[in-house]
Parts: sequence; C-alpha cells; structure tokens
Amino acid sequence: MSLKQVKYIQIDDRRGTLYSAGKQSLLVPTTFIRVLSKTFIRLVDKEGAGILISKIGESIGRGYAQSLAAILKKEKAEINKKTRIQLGCNAIFMEAGWGRLKILEIDLSQSMLKVEIYRAPSMEFLKESRYNLERGILTGVYEEITGQQVYTKLLKENRKERCVVLSVCKEIPGGIEKKEEMVFVTRQRLEELVKKRTKELEDSRKALMNVLEEVTKAREKAEEEKNKTLAVITNLVDGLLVFDSRDKLVLINPQAEMLLNIGSGEVLNKTATELENIAKIQPVIILLAKGAEKNRRQELALQEDFILDITIVPLMKPAASYRRQKGANGKSGSLMILHNISREKLIEKIKSGFVSLAAHQLRTPLSAIKWALRMVLDEETGNVSREQRELLERTYQSNERMIRLINDLLNVAQIEEGKTIINLAPANLDEVVQAMINSFREKIVLKEMNLKYHQPAKKLPAITIDREKIEIALANLIDNALNYTPNKGTIEIFLTADKQNVEFTIQDNGVGIPKNQQKGIFSKFFRGENV
Repeated sequence: MSLKQVKYIQIDDRRGTLYSAGKQSLLVPTTFIRVLSKTFIRLVDKEGAGILISKIGESIGRGYAQSLAAILKKEKAEINKKTRIQLGCNAIFMEAGWGRLKILEIDLSQSMLKVEIYRAPSMEFLKESRYNLERGILTGVYEEITGQQVYTKLLKENRKERCVVLSVCKEIPGGIEKKEEMVFVTRQRLEELVKKRTKELEDSRKALMNVLEEVTKAREKAEEEKNKTLAVITNLVDGLLVFDSRDKLVLINPQAEMLLNIGSGEVLNKTATELENIAKIQPVIILLAKGAEKNRRQELALQEDFILDITIVPLMKPAASYRRQKGANGKSGSLMILHNISREKLIEKIKSGFVSLAAHQLRTPLSAIKWALRMVLDEETGNVSREQRELLERTYQSNERMIRLINDLLNVAQIEEGKTIINLAPANLDEVVQAMINSFREKIVLKEMNLKYHQPAKKLPAITIDREKIEIALANLIDNALNYTPNKGTIEIFLTADKQNVEFTIQDNGVGIPKNQQKGIFSKFFRGENV
C-alpha cells in the first residue's frame, strides 16, 4: 500500500515541541533549521543549540511515526515494526527531499539501526551541529515505533562523497542524563529569556505609548498656543508683516492687508525684490531694504491724509544657535509693525492751529498792557510813588513772562506745522552772542549779576546760520540762567571753536536741574521740579 503524505511542521505550545501533521509531504526548509540553529547558538551556546536541534529532530521523527500509525489504523493495515521504521525513515528523508537514505542494517532485538545518508541537510547547512537534526529524527522514529530508549551516534563521515553513516544503539553514552537535564535547563532558560524579552517589549510598548501620549499632549498644547497666537495676530489693531532671513514675506495679518489695500495672495511668499514691483506695498519695502540691526521707527505718508508709523524690529536667533557659526549675525528675519497715525496727525494739526490762533489773539492785548505799564513806569502820565513802582514792576515782569510764553507757543506751533522758514546768511557768532548779552543788560544790572563772557581766543570767521533762530535759542539759555540764579549770582558764558565746530556754553551757580530730570531738557515746556 502507498503511504499518505505528511504536511508541515507545527509547534505544540503546551509541550514546547515541534511535530508534523499527517496530510501532505513533509517540507521543513533547511534554511529554517539553519536560522533556528544560529538563533539557539546566540541564546544558549553551541552545545545547548545542538541538543535543542536534536530534540526538534526527535519531534519530527515521532510526529511522522505517529502520522504513519494513524494512517495504518485508518486503513486497517498491519505492518511490523521493522517495516514501519524502514518506511518512516525513507519517507522523511526521501519524500521530503532531504537527501537519500539507505538502511544498511536493522535488528530490533539488539536495538540497532544503521543507515547511510547522502546529501544530509546538516552536511549542506549545519556543519557545526554534528548531524544533530538527522540523529534526532532517527531516534524519534525508532523510539516512537519500538517504545525503546535509544541513542543515535555518528559512525562515519565522508564530506568528499557527501555521505554520512549513523547508528541507532541501545547503549546510552555516559553523561547523556546530564545532557537531558541540560535540555530541560536550556528550555527553562529560553522560556525565561522569552518572558524577559516579552516583558521588555511590553515595557517598551507602555513607555512608547506614554511618550506618544505626551507627544500628543505637547502637540495639542502647541496647536492651542499657535491658535491663540494667530488669533492675537489676526485681531491686532496694528498691521504686521513678518519676513524671514531671506526677506521673504511669510506672514501678513488682515489689518496690514486693509492698511495697504492689498490681498495676502498677492504678496505672501514673495521676496522683497519681487515686492518692490508692486506699487501698493513698494514704499514700505523700500524702508525694509535699508536694513536694520536695531529697532528702527519712521513715519511714512502714503497719501496727504494717510500716514503710517512704521517700526522695523530685527528678529534674532538665540545666541547659542549662531555663536559658533563663522560670519553669522544671528538675524532670523524682520518684523514690521504698521500703525495708522492719520487721526493723531490730524488732531495734532488742529491743535497746532488752535494754539497758533490763540497765541496771536493773546499777544495783541498783552503788548498793549506792556506799553501802558511802561508809560506809567516812565512817569509819562504823572509821578509814581515807590510802593506803586514796585507793584507796577512786578506786574510788568509778569506780563513779560506771558509774552515770552505766547512767543514760545507760536514758535512751537510753527515748528510742528512745518511752517518754520529758514533764513540762512553769513554771520559772526561772537557778535551775535554779545548782542544777546547786551539785550539782557538791564536785567543783569537789576539783579546785580556778575556775568562774564569768555570770547574765543581767535576771531571767528563768518558762518552761515539762521540768525533769528540762533538768537531765540541763546536768549532762552541766558534768560533761563538769569531767572534761576539768585541776585548777585555768577553767570559765565564761553564761546569756543575748533576746525569744524563752534560750541556755546553757559554756566551759573543757580538751582540747576536735578540729574534724574536732565533727559527731559529738550521736551516742550520742560521745567524742573525743584523750581
């Protein structure tokens, strides 16, 4: 009768063995056994790997013998043990394509089986295993069919002829029990390694899940912060333009689009050079092209009644990211802030106009009061008593202060409106200073001031100046010194020059200006808190 073929090698998880299921031909790829052997060697050394491969062979042999017994039982066929051994061995090695097996001698009474195998798998792929796979198969087949415990040993090996002779015998070599124990220990070690590796993988999985969860939370938080930032930028009342390190426009907010009357699609991701060709945004880009290593602020009139206050801020990288880069300046881009100051400018213009008009209206009656007081003081209207003169003098001085204040208001209004006319002409500054000192001679005498004027060592050449504006500035400085220096005080005026500059200095022993307030000297209508 013909034997039904056997299919596959399966793993029994409960027994930890590899066995065959009798369906079709037995196909165990030798490459699979080779990889398995190398894996075992890495895990449990060479000897332990050989024992495990031998046990796999035994499982294959036993499985095939069991499948053969099941087939014979189903077919109700009776075959003696010797024939079963012959059929099992031939079927495994010949039908599986593992080489050609020839039974040289078989004696069940002596528990002896001698076979010769050509092209054995171990000879082809598992040279380091000492034919553990083949020895295990023969042992498995023999023990399963006879029920006897045997040992398979290597009798002869001829690698040149690619032939090996194996013998099954009843004599168990010394130390085999120790090797069997070693198999058990090896299996335990493998199980421990598998459990350990499984735990490591599970821990890694948990750690990875935790990392993924943290990354997800961080991403969600970053997304939330991004949305908040975009909401702020979108709803900002000022226009924003953001350029990268290559001066490419990477962000423009809706307010900037409205101020420049341009759509984001027209300008985004374009370089400054490309944007200069777009008329609506060209004036702004020209300011950017000037470059700025520090914050820069400038007003830009796009139309007569439409003025923008533009601030350009360089965006700097963290110092650590560019410190070691040769030639790197740390600039990662530029931020341009557009603030519409058209309304402020209009209000300022209206205010200046009002101040100018009010000053003109006030100066006329004040001038009339001045001349009236002067006539009384000069006794053109009659004699004046001492008490009356003192009262009239104080009134006259107060009126003079009001006139000076009105003149200051007019000067400031003219400057702010841009109506100041510059009249340049050659003049000798030394003569101008002396003339201004003489204009205050009466006041100097009245307060009994000790005023010293230190003229230049050499005669100054004529220089081109606006004499009227210089006289106003000098008058303010001299008048200020006279007003805030006590009677009989000292005032010194210096005029020095070098090849390029002329310097006017005034020094007095008056109250002075506190150091923490000196930065406000050039503010409009500044006055120290100590006076």
